[in-house]
Amino acid sequence: MKTSCKRRTNALLLSLSKHELALARVDEPASLRHSNFRMRKPIAASETSPYVVRSVARALDVLIALGDAGRAATNLELSGLVGLHPTTTLRMLETLRSRGLVRQLADASYEVGPRALDLGNAFLRRLSISRIAAEIAEELAAVVNETASVGVLDEGRVLYVAIAQGQQDLGIQSVPYARHPVHCTALGKAMLAAQPWDEASRILALQPREKLTQSTLVELGALRQELERIASRGYAVDREERTPGVTCIAAVIRDHLGHAVAALSVAGSSFRLRKQGIEKLARLVITAATAASERLGAAGPATARRARP
Repeated sequence: MKTSCKRRTNALLLSLSKHELALARVDEPASLRHSNFRMRKPIAASETSPYVVRSVARALDVLIALGDAGRAATNLELSGLVGLHPTTTLRMLETLRSRGLVRQLADASYEVGPRALDLGNAFLRRLSISRIAAEIAEELAAVVNETASVGVLDEGRVLYVAIAQGQQDLGIQSVPYARHPVHCTALGKAMLAAQPWDEASRILALQPREKLTQSTLVELGALRQELERIASRGYAVDREERTPGVTCIAAVIRDHLGHAVAALSVAGSSFRLRKQGIEKLARLVITAATAASERLGAAGPATARRARP
């Protein structure tokens, strides 16, 4: 009984693969349609180790190839990338789908699934800045009695890795591991200002620059001038550029090589922050960012080695 069931399953997988191959070849250029299907060299390495489970390595090759593609891909495309027969790749994809690592779209192509993000966040939480981010944010929030956040750049967005609510709870900011635009947040602008303009403009081009409020800067010329001001004074200010009525002040955190690896911010109602004094709060943020940088091995103040836009 088990043998016959296995045979039926294999036959079904083979028929699906043949059907997908036929569909894919309809859209292929003539030069490819009349050529032989050629496998690429598998991505997996070190399969000679007795501790490497070959099927697991192959499934991970498929997942890595899908992630590297940066878009949804078909079983046929992935089989060519990892050097496996489409029938084998289909088994890997269905196994990954059962664990939420990939998901299938309406057109039968596959994309990276939500569970993969959870794994990525687990890695992020182990990074040096992530291990101390919560403590840094909590210390600053306790000093200023406002919401403090730590963020890093992530594909043209700001990824919030830690948020601590002060006594004056703003209540609308974000949650850890959420993403927000880089062009209209103090965290994002502080990190952009630490980059050469060529790199900053490249990052700005990764995502649409939406005008979220009347104060949002979206033109590259205006943003370049803003980044120059930030680099000169050592801190960034979001003047209600993302959320009306909310002001945010941020400074970069640097690692032992002097690279801007994150930024630290304080946010609150515009009325409260103006009452406390923007420059006074900025000095507190810079001091806290400098202390965080020193914990990561940075030599000297966090603002000592700003990159000129």
